[in-house]
Parts: sequence; C-alpha cells; structure tokens
Amino acid sequence: MASRALVQKKSQATRGWVYETVDHPKQQDPTSCGVFVCKLAELLLEEKELVYPVDEAGVSRMRLQIARTLLDNTEDLSEICSNCGFRCTGGTDDANIIDDGPEEDEWIACSRCNRWFHMECVGSPSS
Repeated sequence: MASRALVQKKSQATRGWVYETVDHPKQQDPTSCGVFVCKLAELLLEEKELVYPVDEAGVSRMRLQIARTLLDNTEDLSEICSNCGFRCTGGTDDANIIDDGPEEDEWIACSRCNRWFHMECVGSPSS
C-alpha cells in the first residue's frame, strides 16, 4: 500500500485511478521480471486470461516472442546512423526529420556488420 500512496502523492495524473490486485503466475527466477511485466501488461490490455509459463523454457519462448514483436513493430532503422541515431547531420536535433538542404550527408558502411554511419560521426576510417 505504501507504493500506491507514493505514486498518488508524486503524480496528480493517478489520483482517479482504481487499484486492484490480480492473481497471476509468479516468476521463479531473479532475472525475468521484465518478461513477466511485459507479458502481464499484454494480457491485461488484451483482456485475456492471465496464464503464461513460468518455467525456464516457457520464459525463453516469451522473451523471444517479445523480441519478435518489438522488431516487427519498430521503425525502419536502415537510414539511421548507427553512431548518433540521427538521419541527418544538418544541424537538426530531431531524429525524425531528414535534412533536405542542398548538401547530402556522406555515409559509410562497415564491412563487418553492414551498419551505416555518417562520415561526420566516424571521421575518415583508416584503410
């Protein structure tokens, strides 16, 4: 109950929330809390029965399913610099805007990992 009171005290936005405890499967190890939080949130939002595996193999399957879902629903990162995370170097701070000024950015691909980088970000690589 103390954590609920703390959340209500710190955030005005939660004042009208109704709190309840629901029965759900509990994790059996000290490292899978993120998987369980994501799975529980998914099932609650989809209004499905709160049933999922807690054994090591089941947690591994859930972890893989979460990773696939995230990758399937991510933006196309092929035009993002792997160093700075931006699409352009034209002075903008917004990663969602492609610089359409007169100069084009120079890009270079890594021959090992095939990721792309702005030349400005990595400098001139040695041959």
